[in-house]
Amino acid sequence: MSLPPTPAEAWASRQCTVLDSLFARPAAPFSRVPYGNACNVVDTLDAFDTTLSGEFLLDEPLRIGWFRQLALTQPDAAAQLMVVSAGTSTPASPARAATPAAPARPNLDTEFERALQELKKSATDWTNLPGNAQAAAEAALRAAWRRQAQAGFQALLSAQAPSVRIGRHIVIEARKIGQGGVLRAGARLQVRITQLPLAVIQQLPSPVVLKARGSVGSIRVGARDMAGLNSAAQTIAHTRVQSSRLLRGLSSKAGGGVLAFGPSAANDFYNSARWTGSGLEVNWKGFAVASAKSQSGNLVGFASGAAVGAAAVALGAVSAVGAPVILIGLGAGLVAQALWGWSGADEAAAQAVQRGLQ
Repeated sequence: MSLPPTPAEAWASRQCTVLDSLFARPAAPFSRVPYGNACNVVDTLDAFDTTLSGEFLLDEPLRIGWFRQLALTQPDAAAQLMVVSAGTSTPASPARAATPAAPARPNLDTEFERALQELKKSATDWTNLPGNAQAAAEAALRAAWRRQAQAGFQALLSAQAPSVRIGRHIVIEARKIGQGGVLRAGARLQVRITQLPLAVIQQLPSPVVLKARGSVGSIRVGARDMAGLNSAAQTIAHTRVQSSRLLRGLSSKAGGGVLAFGPSAANDFYNSARWTGSGLEVNWKGFAVASAKSQSGNLVGFASGAAVGAAAVALGAVSAVGAPVILIGLGAGLVAQALWGWSGADEAAAQAVQRGLQ
């Protein structure tokens, strides 16, 4: 019992019929031919053959049968043909369910590049630069002034000088330390702070010892307590920051908030306002949407930096008034703000505000 022709075989048979009618020859019976031409019609009265040549896609039943026969005779060719066929798009069989497409995998290189761009933006964008520059400059000043105080302590302990002045308001004095650094009974180093407001002195961290008059304070450190010397040096650096009204204002929470949110607010207002013949017109809805995008990132960075810095102090990793806590907070804030922008959360915040205003 012969099998019914496949769609590809039926199409080839129809092409033979067309050629037969064209040359007015009787049609030869069609049979499956694994190799060679699809059909071959020979007229015994003529001295030439009529053939059909072309390139065709094999339907599924014929292709499977061809693969099996080719695998028995030419395994290497069958393997190559299967590889080529695997990359060819063919219609799916009605009886076979379509295979769902695999979810697209994220391009790690592209995502890493986006994260680096967001980190660069959070660090160098002009709206973030004032706050970042202030924090970095304050950390550098505190580190430099701490080293200067430590050098002064060492000079006094070795009796190289009876006293060392650090800044306008701080003098470190050696008490009961003899020539060559000989320590007598009750030897100590005393840091005298003068002409500072009482509010500043009251905010100084330990080991500050206040005297009766609010304008004068001193820090007493045992000459043999090197850990105390390091803590005192950080306190002196903090005192020098607090002695400057400008630095005191910028390092406060209010000053830090102005530097963190002020430039972005000014930039968003500038982009939302325009001058007309009747005066200044502000697109307040546009300003609110732009602020939601920019200030949400600023808020995340500001809060993350403060939280990480406070955690580092609570764990005893750094001092509450040293340069390291400022750098830790700055770095944590930059990373948090970069991740906020990389994840698209800033765009989501802007879209949420826009929907609420509609």
